[in-house]
Amino acid sequence: MFEKFNFSYDSGSVGEIFASIDSDVTIFFGAFDTNFNWTDERKESVRYTACLSNILSAQSSNKRGRFLYFSSQEVYGKNYPEDISEDTRVSTNNFRAMAVAQGEEICHSYRETSGVDAVVLRYDHLYGIPKKGQQEENPCFQMILEALRSQKISANSRHEYSLLYLSDAVEFTYRDHSGVYGKRGGVSDHTVGEKYRKVLSSSRYEEEFPHTVFVTAQKGVKKTVQYMQKHSSLFLKKEEKEGIGSKTWRTIKTIFVCLIPYIENLICFIPFFMLNNRAVSSQYYNKLDFYLLYVLLFAIVYGQQQAVFSSVLAVLGYCFRQMYTKSGFEVLLDYGTYIWIAQLFILGMVVGYMRDQIQHIRQEDKEAIQYLNGQLEDMTDINDSNVRMKHMFERQLVNQKDSLGKIYSITSELDQYGPEEIIEDGEMVS
Repeated sequence: MFEKFNFSYDSGSVGEIFASIDSDVTIFFGAFDTNFNWTDERKESVRYTACLSNILSAQSSNKRGRFLYFSSQEVYGKNYPEDISEDTRVSTNNFRAMAVAQGEEICHSYRETSGVDAVVLRYDHLYGIPKKGQQEENPCFQMILEALRSQKISANSRHEYSLLYLSDAVEFTYRDHSGVYGKRGGVSDHTVGEKYRKVLSSSRYEEEFPHTVFVTAQKGVKKTVQYMQKHSSLFLKKEEKEGIGSKTWRTIKTIFVCLIPYIENLICFIPFFMLNNRAVSSQYYNKLDFYLLYVLLFAIVYGQQQAVFSSVLAVLGYCFRQMYTKSGFEVLLDYGTYIWIAQLFILGMVVGYMRDQIQHIRQEDKEAIQYLNGQLEDMTDINDSNVRMKHMFERQLVNQKDSLGKIYSITSELDQYGPEEIIEDGEMVS
Protein backbone atom coordinates (compact mmCIF):
# COMPACT_ATOMS: atom_id res chain seq x y z
CA MET A 1 0.00 0.00 0.00
CA PHE A 2 1.29 3.45 -0.91
CA GLU A 3 0.49 6.65 0.94
CA LYS A 4 1.21 10.11 -0.47
CA PHE A 5 1.71 13.15 1.75
CA ASN A 6 1.87 16.65 0.29
CA PHE A 7 3.83 18.79 2.73
CA SER A 8 6.51 21.38 2.02
CA TYR A 9 10.03 20.47 3.07
CA ASP A 10 10.19 23.25 5.63
CA SER A 11 6.85 22.37 7.22
CA GLY A 12 6.79 21.97 10.99
CA SER A 13 4.78 18.77 10.53
CA VAL A 14 7.66 16.89 8.88
CA GLY A 15 8.81 15.49 12.24
CA GLU A 16 5.33 14.09 12.99
CA ILE A 17 5.17 12.58 9.50
CA PHE A 18 8.50 10.81 9.96
CA ALA A 19 7.43 9.49 13.35
CA SER A 20 4.14 8.24 11.89
CA ILE A 21 5.64 6.60 8.79
CA ASP A 22 8.70 5.11 10.51
CA SER A 23 10.26 4.46 7.08
CA ASP A 24 13.14 2.11 6.37
CA VAL A 25 14.61 4.38 3.69
CA THR A 26 14.11 8.10 3.11
CA ILE A 27 15.27 9.58 -0.22
CA PHE A 28 16.01 13.25 -0.77
CA PHE A 29 16.43 13.86 -4.52
CA GLY A 30 18.72 16.82 -3.89
CA ALA A 31 20.47 17.80 -7.13
CA PHE A 32 17.59 16.29 -9.15
CA ASP A 33 14.68 17.59 -7.10
CA THR A 34 12.22 19.44 -9.36
CA ASN A 35 10.55 21.11 -6.36
CA PHE A 36 13.33 23.70 -6.38
CA ASN A 37 13.34 26.52 -8.93
CA TRP A 38 16.92 27.64 -9.52
CA THR A 39 16.09 30.78 -11.50
CA ASP A 40 17.34 32.84 -8.57
CA GLU A 41 20.13 30.54 -7.40
CA ARG A 42 21.25 32.68 -4.48
CA LYS A 43 17.80 32.83 -2.92
CA GLU A 44 16.93 29.20 -3.70
CA SER A 45 20.18 27.91 -2.19
CA VAL A 46 19.09 29.31 1.19
CA ARG A 47 15.73 27.55 0.96
CA TYR A 48 17.40 24.33 -0.21
CA THR A 49 19.71 24.19 2.81
CA ALA A 50 16.92 25.02 5.27
CA CYS A 51 14.61 22.35 3.80
CA LEU A 52 17.29 19.66 3.94
CA SER A 53 18.14 20.57 7.54
CA ASN A 54 14.47 20.31 8.51
CA ILE A 55 14.17 16.84 6.99
CA LEU A 56 17.41 15.60 8.54
CA SER A 57 16.31 16.95 11.92
CA ALA A 58 13.14 14.89 11.63
CA GLN A 59 15.19 11.86 10.56
CA SER A 60 17.52 12.24 13.55
CA SER A 61 14.56 12.35 15.93
CA ASN A 62 13.19 9.17 14.40
CA LYS A 63 16.41 7.25 15.12
CA ARG A 64 15.56 4.61 12.51
CA GLY A 65 16.06 3.95 8.82
CA ARG A 66 18.57 5.12 6.24
CA PHE A 67 18.63 8.57 4.64
CA LEU A 68 19.78 8.78 1.00
CA TYR A 69 20.93 12.11 -0.38
CA PHE A 70 21.25 12.36 -4.16
CA SER A 71 24.16 14.49 -5.30
CA SER A 72 25.78 14.80 -8.73
CA GLN A 73 28.93 15.76 -10.62
CA GLU A 74 27.86 19.40 -10.16
CA VAL A 75 29.92 19.64 -6.97
CA TYR A 76 33.04 19.38 -9.15
CA GLY A 77 33.51 22.41 -11.37
CA LYS A 78 37.11 21.95 -12.54
CA ASN A 79 39.01 19.84 -15.03
CA TYR A 80 40.21 16.49 -13.63
CA PRO A 81 42.81 14.44 -15.61
CA GLU A 82 41.99 11.34 -13.53
CA ASP A 83 38.68 9.83 -12.44
CA ILE A 84 37.23 11.69 -9.48
CA SER A 85 37.25 9.62 -6.29
CA GLU A 86 35.02 10.08 -3.24
CA ASP A 87 37.83 11.78 -1.35
CA THR A 88 38.43 14.48 -3.97
CA ARG A 89 37.77 17.93 -2.59
CA VAL A 90 34.69 19.58 -4.10
CA SER A 91 35.11 22.70 -6.26
CA THR A 92 31.80 24.49 -6.83
CA ASN A 93 31.41 27.34 -9.33
CA ASN A 94 27.81 28.52 -8.77
CA PHE A 95 25.22 28.85 -6.01
CA ARG A 96 23.34 25.70 -7.02
CA ALA A 97 26.44 23.52 -6.93
CA MET A 98 27.40 25.15 -3.64
CA ALA A 99 23.99 24.29 -2.15
CA VAL A 100 24.29 20.66 -3.30
CA ALA A 101 27.80 20.43 -1.80
CA GLN A 102 26.60 22.00 1.45
CA GLY A 103 23.86 19.37 1.51
CA GLU A 104 26.56 16.69 1.51
CA GLU A 105 28.28 18.40 4.45
CA ILE A 106 25.00 18.66 6.37
CA CYS A 107 24.42 14.91 5.89
CA HIS A 108 27.95 14.24 7.12
CA SER A 109 27.38 16.49 10.15
CA TYR A 110 24.17 14.70 11.14
CA ARG A 111 25.86 11.32 10.66
CA GLU A 112 28.70 12.30 12.97
CA THR A 113 26.75 14.13 15.68
CA SER A 114 23.33 12.45 15.74
CA GLY A 115 24.12 8.99 14.42
CA VAL A 116 21.82 9.40 11.38
CA ASP A 117 22.49 6.67 8.82
CA ALA A 118 22.91 9.25 6.03
CA VAL A 119 24.42 8.15 2.72
CA VAL A 120 25.45 10.51 -0.10
CA LEU A 121 25.15 9.16 -3.65
CA ARG A 122 26.75 11.10 -6.49
CA TYR A 123 25.28 10.35 -9.90
CA ASP A 124 27.52 11.14 -12.86
CA HIS A 125 25.66 13.07 -15.62
CA LEU A 126 22.35 11.32 -15.04
CA TYR A 127 20.13 11.22 -18.13
CA GLY A 128 17.07 9.44 -19.45
CA ILE A 129 13.93 9.88 -21.52
CA PRO A 130 12.60 13.28 -20.40
CA LYS A 131 9.03 14.02 -19.47
CA LYS A 132 6.98 15.74 -22.15
CA GLY A 133 7.95 19.39 -22.36
CA GLN A 134 10.38 19.23 -19.43
CA GLN A 135 13.71 21.00 -19.91
CA GLU A 136 16.85 19.30 -18.59
CA GLU A 137 20.49 20.27 -18.30
CA ASN A 138 22.34 17.01 -18.96
CA PRO A 139 24.59 16.95 -22.07
CA CYS A 140 22.52 14.27 -23.82
CA PHE A 141 19.32 16.34 -23.65
CA GLN A 142 21.06 19.57 -24.66
CA MET A 143 22.72 17.99 -27.71
CA ILE A 144 19.49 16.39 -28.90
CA LEU A 145 17.63 19.65 -28.40
CA GLU A 146 20.27 21.46 -30.45
CA ALA A 147 19.84 18.88 -33.20
CA LEU A 148 16.07 19.38 -33.18
CA ARG A 149 16.59 23.12 -33.60
CA SER A 150 19.34 23.26 -36.21
CA GLN A 151 19.83 19.65 -37.42
CA LYS A 152 23.39 19.84 -36.12
CA ILE A 153 25.22 18.84 -32.95
CA SER A 154 28.18 20.89 -31.74
CA ALA A 155 30.74 18.40 -30.45
CA ASN A 156 34.09 19.07 -28.81
CA SER A 157 36.36 16.05 -28.75
CA ARG A 158 38.47 17.62 -26.03
CA HIS A 159 35.59 17.42 -23.55
CA GLU A 160 35.20 14.07 -21.83
CA TYR A 161 32.55 12.90 -19.38
CA SER A 162 30.55 9.78 -18.57
CA LEU A 163 26.80 9.16 -18.67
CA LEU A 164 24.52 7.19 -16.35
CA TYR A 165 21.10 6.11 -17.59
CA LEU A 166 18.19 6.57 -15.19
CA SER A 167 17.14 2.91 -14.98
CA ASP A 168 20.72 1.85 -14.19
CA ALA A 169 20.90 4.50 -11.47
CA VAL A 170 17.70 3.12 -9.94
CA GLU A 171 19.06 -0.44 -10.15
CA PHE A 172 22.37 0.46 -8.52
CA THR A 173 20.62 2.42 -5.79
CA TYR A 174 18.26 -0.46 -5.10
CA ARG A 175 21.09 -3.00 -4.95
CA ASP A 176 23.11 -0.81 -2.66
CA HIS A 177 20.20 -0.13 -0.31
CA SER A 178 17.77 -3.23 0.07
CA GLY A 179 25.61 9.87 -29.84
CA VAL A 180 23.04 8.97 -32.29
CA TYR A 181 20.64 11.38 -34.01
CA GLY A 182 18.50 9.68 -36.69
CA LYS A 183 19.34 10.05 -40.39
CA ARG A 184 19.13 13.84 -40.69
CA GLY A 185 21.72 16.45 -39.91
CA GLY A 186 25.23 15.78 -38.69
CA VAL A 187 27.87 16.53 -36.10
CA SER A 188 29.64 19.89 -36.19
CA ASP A 189 33.15 19.57 -34.80
CA HIS A 190 33.75 22.46 -32.37
CA THR A 191 36.96 21.12 -30.87
CA VAL A 192 38.67 24.17 -29.39
CA GLY A 193 40.42 25.08 -26.17
CA GLU A 194 42.09 22.94 -23.55
CA LYS A 195 41.10 19.40 -22.70
CA TYR A 196 38.25 19.28 -20.16
CA ARG A 197 37.55 16.04 -18.32
CA LYS A 198 35.15 15.33 -15.44
CA VAL A 199 34.39 11.67 -14.74
CA LEU A 200 33.34 10.26 -11.37
CA SER A 201 35.13 7.08 -10.34
CA SER A 202 32.98 3.99 -9.62
CA SER A 203 35.84 1.73 -8.45
CA ARG A 204 34.83 1.81 -4.77
CA TYR A 205 31.22 0.99 -5.64
CA GLU A 206 32.34 -1.90 -7.87
CA GLU A 207 34.41 -3.34 -5.03
CA GLU A 208 31.45 -3.40 -2.63
CA PHE A 209 28.59 -4.10 -5.07
CA PRO A 210 29.39 -6.05 -8.25
CA HIS A 211 27.04 -4.81 -10.97
CA THR A 212 26.25 -4.88 -14.67
CA VAL A 213 25.25 -1.87 -16.77
CA PHE A 214 21.95 -2.67 -18.52
CA VAL A 215 21.66 0.48 -20.64
CA THR A 216 24.90 1.59 -22.28
CA ALA A 217 25.40 5.16 -23.46
CA GLN A 218 24.74 4.10 -27.06
CA LYS A 219 21.41 2.47 -26.20
CA GLY A 220 20.32 5.19 -23.76
CA VAL A 221 21.10 8.06 -26.11
CA LYS A 222 19.34 6.28 -28.99
CA LYS A 223 16.19 5.77 -26.91
CA THR A 224 16.24 9.41 -25.78
CA VAL A 225 16.76 10.65 -29.36
CA GLN A 226 13.85 8.60 -30.67
CA TYR A 227 11.53 9.86 -27.95
CA MET A 228 12.51 13.51 -28.32
CA GLN A 229 12.22 13.30 -32.12
CA LYS A 230 8.72 11.89 -31.79
CA HIS A 231 7.66 14.66 -29.37
CA SER A 232 9.88 17.47 -30.66
CA SER A 233 7.02 20.00 -30.58
CA LEU A 234 6.88 19.67 -26.78
CA PHE A 235 10.55 20.51 -26.22
CA LEU A 236 11.02 23.32 -28.73
CA LYS A 237 9.92 26.85 -27.91
CA LYS A 238 7.10 28.46 -29.85
CA GLU A 239 9.39 30.65 -31.95
CA GLU A 240 11.63 27.68 -32.76
CA LYS A 241 8.69 25.71 -34.17
CA GLU A 242 7.62 28.52 -36.51
CA GLY A 243 8.17 28.30 -40.23
CA ILE A 244 9.82 30.93 -42.41
CA GLY A 245 6.47 32.61 -43.14
CA SER A 246 5.59 32.86 -39.45
CA LYS A 247 9.01 34.24 -38.54
CA THR A 248 8.78 36.82 -41.34
CA TRP A 249 5.35 37.93 -40.19
CA ARG A 250 6.56 38.18 -36.57
CA THR A 251 9.51 40.31 -37.74
CA ILE A 252 7.17 42.59 -39.68
CA LYS A 253 4.95 43.00 -36.62
CA THR A 254 7.97 43.90 -34.50
CA ILE A 255 9.10 46.52 -37.02
CA PHE A 256 5.58 47.92 -37.23
CA VAL A 257 5.40 48.28 -33.43
CA CYS A 258 8.68 50.22 -33.50
CA LEU A 259 7.34 52.49 -36.26
CA ILE A 260 4.07 53.33 -34.47
CA PRO A 261 5.46 56.48 -32.73
CA TYR A 262 6.77 57.78 -36.08
CA ILE A 263 3.48 57.05 -37.83
CA GLU A 264 1.61 58.80 -35.03
CA ASN A 265 3.99 61.72 -35.41
CA LEU A 266 3.29 61.99 -39.13
CA ILE A 267 -0.47 61.81 -38.62
CA CYS A 268 -0.41 64.52 -35.94
CA PHE A 269 1.76 66.71 -38.16
CA ILE A 270 -1.09 67.13 -40.69
CA PRO A 271 -3.53 69.00 -38.39
CA PHE A 272 -0.71 71.15 -36.98
CA PHE A 273 0.37 72.02 -40.52
CA MET A 274 -3.19 73.09 -41.37
CA LEU A 275 -3.53 75.09 -38.14
CA ASN A 276 -0.24 76.87 -38.78
CA ASN A 277 -1.33 77.84 -42.31
CA ARG A 278 -4.58 79.27 -40.95
CA ALA A 279 -2.78 81.13 -38.15
CA VAL A 280 -0.33 82.81 -40.53
CA SER A 281 -3.16 84.42 -42.52
CA SER A 282 -5.10 85.42 -39.36
CA GLN A 283 -4.54 88.75 -37.65
CA TYR A 284 -5.44 87.27 -34.26
CA TYR A 285 -3.35 84.06 -34.31
CA ASN A 286 -0.41 84.99 -36.56
CA LYS A 287 1.87 85.28 -33.52
CA LEU A 288 0.99 81.77 -32.32
CA ASP A 289 3.59 79.15 -33.37
CA PHE A 290 1.76 75.83 -33.76
CA TYR A 291 4.93 74.08 -34.92
CA LEU A 292 6.63 74.92 -31.63
CA LEU A 293 3.66 73.48 -29.72
CA TYR A 294 3.78 70.38 -31.93
CA VAL A 295 7.49 69.79 -31.24
CA LEU A 296 7.11 70.37 -27.50
CA LEU A 297 4.16 67.98 -27.37
CA PHE A 298 6.14 65.08 -28.83
CA ALA A 299 9.24 65.99 -26.83
CA ILE A 300 7.22 65.74 -23.61
CA VAL A 301 5.39 62.54 -24.59
CA TYR A 302 8.11 60.54 -26.42
CA GLY A 303 11.40 62.20 -25.59
CA GLN A 304 14.39 63.50 -27.49
CA GLN A 305 14.29 61.10 -30.44
CA GLN A 306 10.74 61.99 -31.43
CA ALA A 307 11.47 65.66 -30.70
CA VAL A 308 14.16 65.63 -33.40
CA PHE A 309 11.88 63.86 -35.87
CA SER A 310 9.00 66.28 -35.25
CA SER A 311 11.42 69.24 -35.58
CA VAL A 312 12.47 68.00 -39.00
CA LEU A 313 8.83 67.72 -40.09
CA ALA A 314 8.10 71.18 -38.68
CA VAL A 315 11.03 72.69 -40.63
CA LEU A 316 9.82 71.07 -43.84
CA GLY A 317 6.30 72.36 -43.22
CA TYR A 318 7.59 75.86 -42.41
CA CYS A 319 9.74 76.07 -45.54
CA PHE A 320 6.89 74.75 -47.67
CA ARG A 321 4.58 77.48 -46.32
CA GLN A 322 7.19 80.19 -46.86
CA MET A 323 7.49 79.22 -50.50
CA TYR A 324 3.88 80.28 -51.04
CA THR A 325 5.17 83.89 -51.24
CA LYS A 326 8.96 83.42 -51.69
CA SER A 327 11.24 81.35 -53.81
CA GLY A 328 13.24 78.54 -52.29
CA PHE A 329 16.46 80.52 -52.67
CA GLU A 330 14.98 83.47 -50.80
CA VAL A 331 13.86 81.18 -47.98
CA LEU A 332 17.39 79.80 -47.68
CA LEU A 333 18.88 83.31 -47.56
CA ASP A 334 16.48 84.50 -44.86
CA TYR A 335 18.41 84.56 -41.55
CA GLY A 336 15.07 84.56 -39.67
CA THR A 337 14.46 81.05 -40.95
CA TYR A 338 17.68 79.80 -39.36
CA ILE A 339 16.92 81.53 -36.07
CA TRP A 340 13.49 79.91 -35.99
CA ILE A 341 14.95 76.48 -36.83
CA ALA A 342 17.61 76.86 -34.12
CA GLN A 343 15.12 77.74 -31.40
CA LEU A 344 12.85 74.92 -32.51
CA PHE A 345 15.58 72.29 -32.29
CA ILE A 346 17.04 73.67 -29.07
CA LEU A 347 13.70 73.71 -27.26
CA GLY A 348 12.68 70.32 -28.61
CA MET A 349 15.97 68.62 -27.78
CA VAL A 350 16.27 70.19 -24.33
CA VAL A 351 12.71 69.26 -23.34
CA GLY A 352 13.15 65.78 -24.85
CA TYR A 353 16.44 65.30 -23.01
CA MET A 354 14.88 66.36 -19.71
CA ARG A 355 11.98 63.97 -20.28
CA ASP A 356 14.40 61.09 -21.04
CA GLN A 357 16.44 61.88 -17.93
CA ILE A 358 13.35 61.94 -15.73
CA GLN A 359 12.26 58.58 -17.16
CA HIS A 360 15.75 57.19 -16.62
CA ILE A 361 15.78 58.37 -12.99
CA ARG A 362 12.34 56.88 -12.40
CA GLN A 363 13.45 53.58 -13.89
CA GLU A 364 16.58 53.54 -11.73
CA ASP A 365 14.51 54.30 -8.64
CA LYS A 366 12.10 51.52 -9.56
CA GLU A 367 14.94 49.04 -10.04
CA ALA A 368 16.53 50.15 -6.76
CA ILE A 369 13.24 49.66 -4.92
CA GLN A 370 12.82 46.22 -6.49
CA TYR A 371 16.38 45.31 -5.54
CA LEU A 372 15.94 46.49 -1.95
CA ASN A 373 12.62 44.63 -1.70
CA GLY A 374 14.42 41.53 -2.95
CA GLN A 375 17.17 42.06 -0.39
CA LEU A 376 14.54 42.46 2.32
CA GLU A 377 12.83 39.23 1.24
CA ASP A 378 16.20 37.46 1.18
CA MET A 379 17.06 38.69 4.68
CA THR A 380 13.62 37.63 5.90
CA ASP A 381 14.06 34.17 4.37
CA ILE A 382 17.57 33.87 5.74
CA ASN A 383 16.40 34.93 9.21
CA ASP A 384 13.51 32.44 9.10
CA SER A 385 15.81 29.64 7.95
CA ASN A 386 18.39 30.54 10.61
CA VAL A 387 15.71 30.42 13.30
CA ARG A 388 14.52 27.02 12.03
CA MET A 389 18.07 25.70 11.86
CA LYS A 390 18.77 27.05 15.36
CA HIS A 391 15.79 25.13 16.73
CA MET A 392 16.85 22.03 14.77
CA PHE A 393 20.39 22.12 16.15
CA GLU A 394 19.02 22.71 19.65
CA ARG A 395 16.88 19.58 19.32
CA GLN A 396 19.84 17.75 17.83
CA LEU A 397 22.04 18.78 20.74
CA VAL A 398 19.40 17.90 23.32
CA ASN A 399 18.73 14.49 21.77
CA GLN A 400 22.39 13.58 21.56
CA LYS A 401 23.33 10.83 23.99
CA ASP A 402 25.28 11.88 27.11
CA SER A 403 25.42 15.51 26.03
CA LEU A 404 25.26 18.50 28.36
CA GLY A 405 22.11 19.50 26.55
CA LYS A 406 20.55 16.15 27.45
CA ILE A 407 21.50 16.58 31.11
CA TYR A 408 20.18 20.13 31.10
CA SER A 409 16.94 18.92 29.53
CA ILE A 410 16.50 16.29 32.26
CA THR A 411 17.25 18.70 35.10
CA SER A 412 14.88 21.27 33.58
CA GLU A 413 12.10 18.67 33.58
CA LEU A 414 12.83 17.84 37.22
CA ASP A 415 12.39 21.47 38.20
CA GLN A 416 8.67 21.26 37.66
CA TYR A 417 8.26 18.50 40.25
CA GLY A 418 8.22 18.87 44.00
CA PRO A 419 10.86 17.28 46.23
CA GLU A 420 8.46 14.53 47.33
CA GLU A 421 7.78 13.57 43.68
CA ILE A 422 11.39 12.78 42.75
CA ILE A 423 12.46 9.15 43.13
CA GLU A 424 16.09 8.09 43.16
CA ASP A 425 17.23 4.45 43.37
CA GLY A 426 13.72 3.38 44.16
CA GLU A 427 13.47 5.57 47.29
CA MET A 428 11.50 8.76 47.84
CA VAL A 429 13.77 11.74 48.19
CA SER A 430 12.49 14.48 50.52
